[in-house]
Amino acid sequence: MNCCVLPAFMLIYKYFVKDIEGYIMAVSEKKRKSLDAYNATCDYISLRPKKDVGATIRAAADAAGQSLQGYILQAIRERMERDGNKTD
Repeated sequence: MNCCVLPAFMLIYKYFVKDIEGYIMAVSEKKRKSLDAYNATCDYISLRPKKDVGATIRAAADAAGQSLQGYILQAIRERMERDGNKTD
């Protein structure tokens, strides 16, 4: 791509997000503000398992019909309840 020529969608939209498959999609400023407001209410916790452990967790989440995040959060909630911690 020529450095001075932008695709048409880049001229219309100021913000971009990655979709679930990793493709970059343009979003309107209104959508970007909405995403920013939602993300401000969320915590960020990073996990870095070894690749084989990560693959096992992903397979288990898939077999359970859940997203990876949903599967991990459910496991954490169940553990916290077993340990007597509040989960609200």
